[in-house]
Amino acid sequence: APLDPGGAEECFDTRDGATMNQSKNVSSDDTAVDVALRYHDQYGTYFEDITNGSEDLHITADSNALWGSYGEDLSATFYHDIDMGARIPSWDIGADEWFDGNGCPYNRPDWFNTDWQYRRAIVINSDLVTADQTNFPVLLNIASDAGLAADAQLNGEDILFTAADGTTQLSHEIEEFIKASGKLVAWIKLTSVTSATNTVFWMYYGNGSAGPQEDPLNVWDVNYKGVWHLTEDPSVSQLFDSTSFMNHGTAAGGMGAGNQVPGQIAGSLVFDGTDDRVNAGSAASLDDISPLTASAWVLPDAPAVPNVYSGKILAKYDSPGGFRWYMELDDSDTEDDAYEFLRGYATTDLQVDSVDGVASYGEWQYVVVTWDGTATVSDT
Repeated sequence: APLDPGGAEECFDTRDGATMNQSKNVSSDDTAVDVALRYHDQYGTYFEDITNGSEDLHITADSNALWGSYGEDLSATFYHDIDMGARIPSWDIGADEWFDGNGCPYNRPDWFNTDWQYRRAIVINSDLVTADQTNFPVLLNIASDAGLAADAQLNGEDILFTAADGTTQLSHEIEEFIKASGKLVAWIKLTSVTSATNTVFWMYYGNGSAGPQEDPLNVWDVNYKGVWHLTEDPSVSQLFDSTSFMNHGTAAGGMGAGNQVPGQIAGSLVFDGTDDRVNAGSAASLDDISPLTASAWVLPDAPAVPNVYSGKILAKYDSPGGFRWYMELDDSDTEDDAYEFLRGYATTDLQVDSVDGVASYGEWQYVVVTWDGTATVSDT
C-alpha cells in the first residue's frame, strides 16, 4: 500500500557521526560563550552560528531558550547531551545521537557494514497506520534526494534497507531510481507496521563496490499471485511480474513505446480503450483465486465504450469473450461511472457494483476489490 508522504520522516546519518541530519541540527547563538568557536573549529561548516533558534537543538546563554522541558540545560556545561546522558569530550553534544522531536529514534543503532558510508532512518508515523500489519510491503517514494544523487551507484544497486536495529537486512524491490535527481521508488517488506508506536527502518547507500542488493521475490510472498508495476516499454519488453510466480505480461493491440507514460507511482501504461491490453497468460497460479484481493491505480479519461476489453482493469479470461472474473469501470444502461466486480458461474453471476458516480475522470484513483470467495449473488 502506498505510504502517505506525510506519514514518514527521514533522519540522516554518516558513519563517522559528524552530522545529525540534512539541515543544521546543532548550533549556538552569539551569546553563548565559546560555543560557536568550539563547534566551528571541530566540524567546520557542518554547524552554523545563527540567532533565530530554528535548529532542532539551539544552545543559548539563556536556559529558558532551550527546547522546553525536554532537554538538559546546556548553557553552562557541555558535559550532557540532549537526553541527559554523559558526554565526553565536552564538545560532542548530541553529535552522534538522534532525538525524537519529530519522531526520530533516540540513539544510533549498530552500523550494517562499514563499506556503506551513509544511512538514514525512515520513520512511519503510527497515527497514520489504521491497522497493524505483518510482513507488509511498504512503498517508499522519494521525489528527489541530493544524497542519493551524489553517493548512490548509477542504478541504485548499493541501496539497501535494514530493520530498526540497523543490521538486519530487509527484502526490497526498486521500482525506479533516477541517479541525476536521486528519485527513488522502492518497496520494502517490513516485519511489522503498527498503530501502537512509530515504525523505524534504515536505508543505506554509498558503497561503490557493492553488488545488487534487491530481493524482489521475497518482498512479495506466495499469497501475491501477480504484481505488475508496468514500468517497461511494451514495444521492447514484457511487463514483468515481481512475484515468484513470474506471470509476465505481453502487450497486445499494437502497443508501443508511446504507451509508456508517467504514472501515479512510477511508470504506467495508457490503453486505447479498444483492444490495448496486457496478457499475463493462464498459469495455474492465476486460476480460480479465492478469496481474492485485486487493486490498481487508474486514471480514466472518458467513459468506456462497451466491448469485450474496454473498461477492464483486471480480468481473468478463459477465452476471448469468456471470463472467470473481472474488475472494470462500467458506464452502461444500469451503471453510471461505477466500478464493478463480476465473477462468472455456469448458471449465474456474482456481481457487485460501487455507487454510481464514484469514478473520477482525469484523476488518479486507487481501486481495490476484495472477495471472500462465496458465490452469493448480489447487485448492491
